[in-house]
Amino acid sequence: MICDHKRSHLWELASGGGSDGEGGGEAIGEYTAVLTTQPMFMIRRGRHKWIHCEGDPALLYDLVDDPLERHNLAADPAHADLVAAFAAETAERWDSAALRDQVLASQRSRRVVSAAAHAAGIDWWDYSPQRNAAGEYVRDGMNWLNTSRGSRITAPP
Repeated sequence: MICDHKRSHLWELASGGGSDGEGGGEAIGEYTAVLTTQPMFMIRRGRHKWIHCEGDPALLYDLVDDPLERHNLAADPAHADLVAAFAAETAERWDSAALRDQVLASQRSRRVVSAAAHAAGIDWWDYSPQRNAAGEYVRDGMNWLNTSRGSRITAPP
């Protein structure tokens, strides 16, 4: 999928615009992080939200009638054409197997780096600045002028 970062979709979401004429705009998403074994894909268009993940049942919600997403319409024969259209679009937009392979390769390489860091005595993975963050923010009873000076990056000479 080619992502158009130059075009903001905020106005469509805020104004209720959308390609289906029912309002609500469009949002596209993919999720490949924790608590999933396969990439998850989402298409939110107009009043409908579609979620697909290999190995899981398809999810389709009508966000106007069901804003809390409690009633999955994917198996409802009345929505079969919409389900088929979203499924076809998902298959066209994403190569789920290739994306999963990329994620697994990235995880393997990060495990190598993690093992090397651990062997070197470094027990953290993400960047973790060594500082006392408690003194960087203004709180009740603090002198905000002193806190402000201490939380700024020093100007170059």
